Amino acid sequence: MNPDSRRSPRSRLPLLPLVAPLALTLSALGQGGPPPAQVYVDRAQMMEVETRRETTGDLRPVRRAVVASREEGRVAAFDLREGQRVEGGDVLARLDDDLLRYEVDRASAQVASDEGRIEERRAELENARRDLERLEDLSDRGSARPVELDDARTQTARIAAQLAQAEADLAVARAELARADRRLRDLTIRAPFDGRVVSTMTELGEWISSGGPVAELIAVDELEVWLPVSQTGLELIPAGDATTMGRVGPPGAGGAGPPPRAPPPMPPRCSPGSAASPSMRRRCERTSTPARRPTPTGR
Repeated sequence: MNPDSRRSPRSRLPLLPLVAPLALTLSALGQGGPPPAQVYVDRAQMMEVETRRETTGDLRPVRRAVVASREEGRVAAFDLREGQRVEGGDVLARLDDDLLRYEVDRASAQVASDEGRIEERRAELENARRDLERLEDLSDRGSARPVELDDARTQTARIAAQLAQAEADLAVARAELARADRRLRDLTIRAPFDGRVVSTMTELGEWISSGGPVAELIAVDELEVWLPVSQTGLELIPAGDATTMGRVGPPGAGGAGPPPRAPPPMPPRCSPGSAASPSMRRRCERTSTPARRPTPTGR
């Protein structure tokens, strides 16, 4: 009997793992296929995996105002440009104030006149009271007639009433002066808050009526980020969780840059509470870094 034929089948098994790859390799090379791919093995690790969803939205100012004029008049000074940065209290425009200055001067003169009249009435009242005291003393000694005493009392009361009327006239004059002075100050139209000019609505020399718009401003120190998010995306964001946001631009542009000059009006798809298009609202404060971490407002 051939000695090879007496070997057990178990002795041939270790050759199978070597023969099979060799046969597959030779078959692949014989058919002109690509060489086998290299496989790299690394140790398994535990690490956090963040759910990432990219979407586009709008930056909207928290405050936006169309600044109008309280008074009517001709624009005497106006030097605003779209995109210009302004601070709260800066002058946006001035209206011609010649007529109102005349009213302020007239009201000031009326106040001075009423104050002089009050001093005159006070002096008369003091003199009338002294005369009344002398007559009352004489009447107690029987040296004054009753009619003289009555006339002195009437004169004192009349002067006291005139003094009260003069004081009331002075209050009215001061109120008129304050009103004229306020109207004069309202001819200088100022920015109500820090921001940028979105658009100008008047020009030098134009006539502005009371309530007429001058310029539109937006506050850029605090912005709201409006993002349309699907119902599935909302379920991935726990209530009160923070979300990191950043600007995405062309390669090499970076995330830094000025905010948009005039954010567009809010489209219907971003309306909060819309059943057709659920959305979420995030608020963030603009910083010098491209990344922002807003706080949910709960709307």
